[in-house]
Amino acid sequence: PYYMSPEQARGLAVDASADLYSLAVVAFECLVGQPPFSGPDALAVALAQMEGPPPTLPAGLRHWQRFFDRALAPHSAQRFPTAAAMRAGLGEIGTRLTAVQPAIALATRRTRRHWLPLAGLLFALLVVAWWWGRDHFDPTAVERLIASGALQSPADPNALDLLLAAPTPRPPEWADSRLHLLAAAAAPLQQALESADLTALRVELPRWRNLVLALDGKDLPPIVALDQRIAERLQQELSTALSRFDRGHAEDALQLYPLLFAPTAELSTLQAQVRDLPLEGERFDDSPGVSLVLLQRPGPSAAGLAIMAEPVSQALFERFRQDNGRGAKACDVADTHQGCLSRADALALRDWLNDQDGLRYRLPSRDELLAHADRVQPSDALAWSDTCVTVTTVQQPNVAQRAWGGVKGLFGGNRAQPKVERSCAGWYAVALSEGTPTAQTAPAPGPRSAVVLLAELPPTDSEP
Repeated sequence: PYYMSPEQARGLAVDASADLYSLAVVAFECLVGQPPFSGPDALAVALAQMEGPPPTLPAGLRHWQRFFDRALAPHSAQRFPTAAAMRAGLGEIGTRLTAVQPAIALATRRTRRHWLPLAGLLFALLVVAWWWGRDHFDPTAVERLIASGALQSPADPNALDLLLAAPTPRPPEWADSRLHLLAAAAAPLQQALESADLTALRVELPRWRNLVLALDGKDLPPIVALDQRIAERLQQELSTALSRFDRGHAEDALQLYPLLFAPTAELSTLQAQVRDLPLEGERFDDSPGVSLVLLQRPGPSAAGLAIMAEPVSQALFERFRQDNGRGAKACDVADTHQGCLSRADALALRDWLNDQDGLRYRLPSRDELLAHADRVQPSDALAWSDTCVTVTTVQQPNVAQRAWGGVKGLFGGNRAQPKVERSCAGWYAVALSEGTPTAQTAPAPGPRSAVVLLAELPPTDSEP
């Protein structure tokens, strides 16, 4: 009766953990010199096993206590589930023994004689546990852990560890246990897909992927089918984000995409397009090679707006000049932007860029430049605006006009009024230096005259 597990003593169904319990009793007796539980008869021994915790070991053997607390636990679910798990527990004791070797070397001869049999016992138990579990796989233990929700770490024990500890070649029942574990682990993914909860999917998918890879299951038909379902959901999110020009909408999908096992070429292209979408305040490149900063993303009924990240460069102006056959400028600047550009040059550059692709370029107003100058690379440039410097001229009526107006006034007519004329005496330009931007009159181009254009992005598709 000393070596029977509690469930065996009660006549209940037993599994491999009962044999491991018996092995632990033998180990305890070898170590201490007597069985862990005793009594005048078999009933007393069984009651001690079921009701009392494993005995406390003497001070010199306390490093074994954790091992025996688990190996001799009254309930099978609390014990080592497999021989592999017991080997791991014994290995921890071996590590602790190695750690105290310097102290042992300095101890007395009597103390060294005391440790040698313990080390020998540890070695013997490791050998026995290896032999015991080398060809043993218990699918019922795996099923119990799956049913309890202990699928993988940090649960200890867990079903994944039991499957990975199975001998090779794998026994026939191992494949069924693998499928059962994968199906149980897939349940939260299925729920997240059905509720379109990508936040939950971001939590569950990494653990799912690690589990599938650990079990070499990515090519199993159920896994392939689930991977395709996840890919279809991500494609919906990415397509919506692209149609809205809204990368922020697809942050979850972009995070999940690398976790797919076999994304299609179409999905790979789509995620790359969405990943390239800028958020407001970020740079992006237009096809003619113009670097822009997104100011406002487009909506279903409103155009988006972007501004050049820097004034028109010398290289871009040279391309424009060659395409249009324009002569070289009369002056240049040491900076990278092209100086000596007139407002007429700015309008010609606008038209040339509008012919390159679908974006609509235009000169910004003075107020737009002042509002967004901080998005443009600081320089000493003066950027042209589309706001003119208005001059108002007032011409008073002459003597004859006033006299005739007086006559008309006697008969209810309108008296002579001053003549007001407004004309454009130049155009405002905005300084792009660091600090608060300022506007000033720029009647003629000079070395600092530069071009910064706004680009309007077409409205997006309608909201789904």
